[in-house]
Amino acid sequence: MTMRHSFGDLTVYRAGNLSLSQVDCAQGFYPLCSYCDNDDCPKFPQGVQMPQWEPALDKLTFLKSQRSVLDVEIKEIEAVLKLVHRQAGTRDWVNAGNYRFRRSVAAGRTTLDKEALQEELTEIFHFEGFADIDVDALLARCERMAVPLERLFVSPIK
Repeated sequence: MTMRHSFGDLTVYRAGNLSLSQVDCAQGFYPLCSYCDNDDCPKFPQGVQMPQWEPALDKLTFLKSQRSVLDVEIKEIEAVLKLVHRQAGTRDWVNAGNYRFRRSVAAGRTTLDKEALQEELTEIFHFEGFADIDVDALLARCERMAVPLERLFVSPIK
């Protein structure tokens, strides 16, 4: 992707001939990273050289590029099999050669709407005459941080 390509997309988008989802977006730490050819970028100092890991990174990049295509195919097949099970009118397993399958329904995940809770608590405390209670501080005291996650960032070197 080049800067010229990006501005070309912008022109076509403004003319109404391209949807926003079709416009290529810059990837990287900064908005212009995808366009930069700077080999000595201060964001990426030299680092440690381990060329033996390039094949593993090639494979990882390839597999990640296939993920979205595979996810779409998986969802399509699962949707068909769920429909088949629903139309079979049973809760039992459906046997299909060397496989069997069945559809089940699980309860959705419960979440807390912090903004709604904050509004409710503010209204309750003000109505009850406790206007001096800081609802934001109260909610902050009740927050817990999850265990840190470890992530891997992979970026091709230009």
